[in-house]
Amino acid sequence: MKKIVLLLCSMLVLCSLSLGLTACGPKEPEHTHLYEKEVVEAKFLKSEATCGAKAVYYKSCDCGEKGTETFETGEVASHVFENGVCKWCSTPESSNPSDPSNPSDPSKPSDPILPEHTHVFDNEVVSEDYLKDGATCTSKAVYYKSCECGEFGDDTFEYGNTLEHTYDKLIAEDEFLSSGATCKAKAVYFKSCVCGARGTETFEAGSIAAHSYENDECKWCGISLPSENLAYELIKDGTEYQVVGAGTCEDVKIVIPDTYLDKPVTAIKDSAFANKQNLISVVIPDSVEVIGNYAFKYCNGLANVQLGSGVKSIGMYAFEDAIF
Repeated sequence: MKKIVLLLCSMLVLCSLSLGLTACGPKEPEHTHLYEKEVVEAKFLKSEATCGAKAVYYKSCDCGEKGTETFETGEVASHVFENGVCKWCSTPESSNPSDPSNPSDPSKPSDPILPEHTHVFDNEVVSEDYLKDGATCTSKAVYYKSCECGEFGDDTFEYGNTLEHTYDKLIAEDEFLSSGATCKAKAVYFKSCVCGARGTETFEAGSIAAHSYENDECKWCGISLPSENLAYELIKDGTEYQVVGAGTCEDVKIVIPDTYLDKPVTAIKDSAFANKQNLISVVIPDSVEVIGNYAFKYCNGLANVQLGSGVKSIGMYAFEDAIF
């Protein structure tokens, strides 16, 4: 009897040691799910294919657990008609099943019919395709708002910055006038921007002005007021005039003009003022190049002669007996 008891006790000890060794052995690492498998099986199905979309499945782990991310697979389904219309897209069932355009004809696959698109013009896309007006010095660029489908509407939005002024306009108006025309120079104007702003660079425009006399002298060039009613004749094929005499002019201080009837006065004819003994002074403009022979001969009272800078030739005895 004692032997049997000892045997049983030994077996219990061995079992205890065996269980202890098993409990203290190495543990397997904890499993971490990785949902990257795309398995097309019913247990992973989220939504079946319809006439407008493919079937959708959940991605899964190697261990068979299902995740939350999804993927599409397969093809869209044919229409399924219930009570005369497709249960998914409401397309009506054709009354003629043999009609090749009938979407329910199983011999002819059909494209899914999507619901009618309604434009919503709320996208602000900065693109040349939607540009209405480019930026200027007074306003930013303006674009049309667009729909996600690419169409654009009537509403607009501004974008970017205004541009610097560009002073490249040549506008000859009083608001841009720098200096008016004189008998020596044309009018000068400031260049301007398209917005109306005035720059600092200038340009000339128009023609020189006629002399403007104050107290018998031009206020710009100082030339004396020309004598009137002198006698002239055309020369050089009718392109210039020369003075041929006093005409009906009774001035004792003769001022020869630089132009007559819009043509230059370039000469004083031979003997033009000869024997005009009451002549006191004569002003010859820069336009005169030739003073003829005896032009002022025997003008015994001539005490003052102002020669212009253009005189190139003075004839014989042109001022004989003058006292200047």
